[in-house]
Amino acid sequence: YSKMQQSESNCGQDSTSPSSLSPQLISGTALDLTRLSEGNDPPLDAETPLIRGVISEELARVDALDAQINRDCEDAPPELIGDQAEAAERIRKHRSILSPVRRMPPELICGIFALLLEDDDEILPTPLWHLGHICHSWRLFVLGDTQFWRCIIIPTAPLRPGDCAMVEAQLFRSGNAPLTVYWVVGNTKETMDPRMADLLVAESNRWVSLRLDVFRSHSVNALEWLRPVHGHLAALGKLEMDHGSHARVPDVFGIAPSLREVYLTDWALGHASPDISIPWGQVVRYRGSCEAEFQFEILQAAPNLQHCVVGFEDSLDRDECASVTLPQLRCLYIENLGCLVHLSTPILEDLFCLEAETPSLPSVLAFVRSSSCAITRLILMECAICGELITLLRGLPALTYLLVGAETDEEEQEKALFEAMTLSGTSDICPRLASLWYGVGEQFPQDPFFAMIHSRLMRRQPSADQPQPHSCLTRLRIFDTDDNIEVADIEAPIRVLHDEGLDVVFMDEHL
Repeated sequence: YSKMQQSESNCGQDSTSPSSLSPQLISGTALDLTRLSEGNDPPLDAETPLIRGVISEELARVDALDAQINRDCEDAPPELIGDQAEAAERIRKHRSILSPVRRMPPELICGIFALLLEDDDEILPTPLWHLGHICHSWRLFVLGDTQFWRCIIIPTAPLRPGDCAMVEAQLFRSGNAPLTVYWVVGNTKETMDPRMADLLVAESNRWVSLRLDVFRSHSVNALEWLRPVHGHLAALGKLEMDHGSHARVPDVFGIAPSLREVYLTDWALGHASPDISIPWGQVVRYRGSCEAEFQFEILQAAPNLQHCVVGFEDSLDRDECASVTLPQLRCLYIENLGCLVHLSTPILEDLFCLEAETPSLPSVLAFVRSSSCAITRLILMECAICGELITLLRGLPALTYLLVGAETDEEEQEKALFEAMTLSGTSDICPRLASLWYGVGEQFPQDPFFAMIHSRLMRRQPSADQPQPHSCLTRLRIFDTDDNIEVADIEAPIRVLHDEGLDVVFMDEHL
């Protein structure tokens, strides 16, 4: 709000009282001086010539006073200097009334205010109630623009006086705009207040995004307030639920023809997904963590998935399920690499592997080969540095982006990796790599690493020994999540790479 007050003083508004305006203006017209001096409203068309006339009169008065003061020099009475300052101040105040900012169109004002909204899927934009405090005209602009009122964050119970009225006002101001609804349970016994539920359910046909954080709830009936929305979710396109294990999910999402995104656990896959009925055949983005058998049933029912994040609450025997083909999948984030043997993804481009341990790395390459996909982005978190990793990278010639979070305390393992990745006349490991992120191990060998990086800074043309062209590395990120190296030890080689034109950053904090 303080920023809004500061911007107010720079936008043509003058906080002075009407008595500080020109006496001629006050006595000769019927201007609304309170409106002109305390707000950002523009003057009426009939008022503008009068204000300009006052400015001209005061300018002439200042010129006359200047001449008299210059003529009298040191003998000029102090009253003249005071009159000159008062006239100059009146000119400034009247000019502020004519400021072009006061005539900025509502679309531009609201466009500027919209920049204050959060542009992050993980952070919900809160209603900008304080924007209405600036001035009358800007308040009207904000109240009339539905984009500022579309996100309904349901207050936690017990409701405070005015909570229902606030949400009701927000729903009214949102007009017929699509709504994002967010409810987070603040304590273990909390349920939805019936008054609040009635307000929201009445507008369920406008819900385009529903986010329910009921992980803390111990009440089996915490979500019962949703039952009346069954059959009224025609606009719902995105469902997010951080569930836990207690609240029962009513069967209300089975009929949601616009539903395309379903997120049933957090990004860390730390919470089990609920038992829920979803029209999986139409879903294109999914995140969930559940028992392996149930997870594969979901994948089997969702052939149109394009982006998928899957966690497994248990292991799955190789013979327990048939292979699942996801013909549209382009991005896969998977927790249990052993389950890759059951998947076929012919157009997969991005693969994110959590806990890439030595025994599981061969299954990644087997999966890529059996799917006949050309992986271009590979992320290996908590990755074992070993010969199996080198073999895997050698089998991914289309790779352009690689992130490796090293899990090793043996310097020789990292040396072997860097030497294998050093481009030479016959090297065939990741020839198209353009972006590399590397999380250093405990015994990070700097010299072999930077030698490998330098070998990838020059673009190489095809030759008889190497028919595929080598792409030039353009971006390097080195991250140290365990404080294995000192910043001072790595500054010099990074500076050299930067001087050679590489976009390089060392990050000594957790990603």
